[in-house]
Amino acid sequence: VVFIGTAIKNNLYSYRFELIDFLRNKYKNKFLHLGGNNPYHVRNSDLNDLISSSKIIICDSVYASGYWSNRVYETLGRGGFCLHSNTPGIENEFKIGKHIDVYEHKNYDDLESKIDYYLKNANKRIEIANAGFKHTKNNYTLNHRCKDVIEKIKQI
Repeated sequence: VVFIGTAIKNNLYSYRFELIDFLRNKYKNKFLHLGGNNPYHVRNSDLNDLISSSKIIICDSVYASGYWSNRVYETLGRGGFCLHSNTPGIENEFKIGKHIDVYEHKNYDDLESKIDYYLKNANKRIEIANAGFKHTKNNYTLNHRCKDVIEKIKQI
């Protein structure tokens, strides 16, 4: 189980310390936290390998309707299985349970049950990761994003 994200003591991200502590205490040596304020930094092809070979990537963002972490696209686009905090609007880009799965924000019982389910059900986890990869590749690459920006600029 991997969480990639910085934990900072500020009003937006301070709850991440709770999240990281929960994951570390529950999954012990099967948990890895990567982020800007710890000694573990992984980049480039090493990050590709880590994400695609890890069983579960926990993604998180500031809880706000219509806003989620770019790590969703980065994880899915690298072939990883993404479990993200449930954010209103994410279902408009990804089918929950088909491309990605979600847990209720700050509900650690829900998070634990999802993690444990997907650790025990590798075939389902791999099926979702593969579908998420294909969906991201077909809809959310940088080329797709650039085309969207160009179209919006043309409308101005």
